Amino acid sequence: MPSTRITPPSPDPGRPDLLGVGILLALGTLVLIAFAPAFNALFVSWDDQEIIVNNPRYRGLGPDNLRWMFTSTLMGHYQPLTWISYAIDHALWGMNARGYHATNIAIHLVNTLLVFVLGLKLITLGRRPVAPDARIAAYGITRSDLFAAGLGAAAWGVHPLRVESVAWVTERRDVLSTLFLLLSVLAYLESAEVGKLAIKSGRWLLAAALLLGVSLLCKAWGMTLFVMLLALDVYPLRRVAMQPVRWFGREGFMLLLQKWPMIILGVAAAAMAAHAQHSAIATKTLAQWSISDRIVQSIHGLWFYLRTSVLPIDLSPLYELPRRVNALEPRYLIAYVCVGVGLALVVALRKRVPALVPAAAVYVIALLPVLGILQSGDQFVADRYSYIAMIGFSILFGVGVLKLAQRAKAPAARWVVGAGSMLAIGTLVATANTQTRVWDNTISLWTQAARAAPGALTHTNLAIALLDQSPPDRSKAAEHLVLALRANPDDGRAWFTLGNTLRAVGRHKEAEEALLNATRLLPQAYMAHVNLGSMYLNQMNRPQDALSHLRAAVQDIERGMVTDRGQRRPVSATPYLALGNALRVTGDFAGARKAFEEALKFDETRDAARKELDATPLP
Repeated sequence: MPSTRITPPSPDPGRPDLLGVGILLALGTLVLIAFAPAFNALFVSWDDQEIIVNNPRYRGLGPDNLRWMFTSTLMGHYQPLTWISYAIDHALWGMNARGYHATNIAIHLVNTLLVFVLGLKLITLGRRPVAPDARIAAYGITRSDLFAAGLGAAAWGVHPLRVESVAWVTERRDVLSTLFLLLSVLAYLESAEVGKLAIKSGRWLLAAALLLGVSLLCKAWGMTLFVMLLALDVYPLRRVAMQPVRWFGREGFMLLLQKWPMIILGVAAAAMAAHAQHSAIATKTLAQWSISDRIVQSIHGLWFYLRTSVLPIDLSPLYELPRRVNALEPRYLIAYVCVGVGLALVVALRKRVPALVPAAAVYVIALLPVLGILQSGDQFVADRYSYIAMIGFSILFGVGVLKLAQRAKAPAARWVVGAGSMLAIGTLVATANTQTRVWDNTISLWTQAARAAPGALTHTNLAIALLDQSPPDRSKAAEHLVLALRANPDDGRAWFTLGNTLRAVGRHKEAEEALLNATRLLPQAYMAHVNLGSMYLNQMNRPQDALSHLRAAVQDIERGMVTDRGQRRPVSATPYLALGNALRVTGDFAGARKAFEEALKFDETRDAARKELDATPLP
């Protein structure tokens, strides 16, 4: 690689070391202010219940607990080290949500400091000469470097898009995996040398691979790290020229070969993640979500995270997957244009602003697994997906502001740039603080979601939260369920919840219609059959109709039996209990005892079935 003559920067006045400590303290303070409301937040009824509140399996570090942690794919994620962190939380705090939130905030604070360190490293590497005889010692850290890295870390660490990963206990996997991912990148940068293909330190390279492995045991989204590191090889390391033709030659092959442990880890993590999603029945098929839908979703996502980074308003805990996608809808047309213009700018400015290339590459690579090509879940986009993706652009923002200030000739102009950047950071802190309050409790969570991104899921979830509070607000819940069904008339969960709500207030005829719709549309149809059968039996005096639906519930669970360690089990055994009670009421004691005996076979209904059998006369 040709040598480059670079004049070393003049050292800035003052003590850079003291300034660095001050910036670290400032970053920690800003993060604490931004996310302070989370210290008083509760667990929310959105995965927290299944992951934390109702899950005893993570509570302890005994052999059985650890065995479960390292084999579980609960809720579609393989995250053994995240489970261990929850176990430590439980040992320290019990079921006090404040402790779990405090851990999330603490890890994110450390991540923000690591982004500052990473920014410093990348900035200094970017101006380091590639000549082998250059006096590297002359290129130390300056006050300007500290300001730029500090501003970039602040823009990333206190941005409202970080709130979902920090304030949602379930997303501990985001902050914890990123902690080790950042350490892995820093270790890799220590292993390489500017302008040289050969690895400088095999130990640091091994450390980078091991840290990646630890990160992947927290969450799998570091699976593409080896591609991000290739982007850093281009710049600031300049181990290969920026011409794409060079990337596919000997130099590119050598750089790829050096990363073989990370490639293997990434492929293994991707396979495990796909298995976890499949086991949770979260993956969308092509029949459910077409290729054209996925392409539109991906382009929209690339634009969404940039737009909300610049203008973080109307952020929502859930942006629901639309029922259908109109590729010519204005918001998608805007996304096509903006993504195209952005790509053109990266290409056009690749020589004048070389750091733009790796920042853009990391952005796309980090988002690639979650853009929708392999769609799972009901989210169209999600704030948390920006957690890693925006690190490069945030550091670039800090450098850009500093360059702008340095080029300003008038002192007043420099003050304007400085004051503007401080105002921007202050605004982000205030907005993040407000957004964090959304996660105070389940009702505040879904109220914001129904306001900012209304849809069938958000309105239904808010309705359920209103019904779960004491006393339940059935009237307001019914209003939101009507809005949910207006958004999606085929939403079985909304029909089911509406039917139960109407039944509770004695509107049995309307409840019957809603529950009948739920039996057709709810994936867990047995639940609607059971509730409808119970209403026919107990409130409407229609025992034969009750028996018909309860038998349908049993048939539904038997059709849906799943494999459990070589045995077959139903998704729920409660329909056997409900059918047994109905048969006993109608005088069919033999049929009732047979149903109770079926329920006796399963842990969840064994005690209740035994009591019902004792209360049922012999035929």
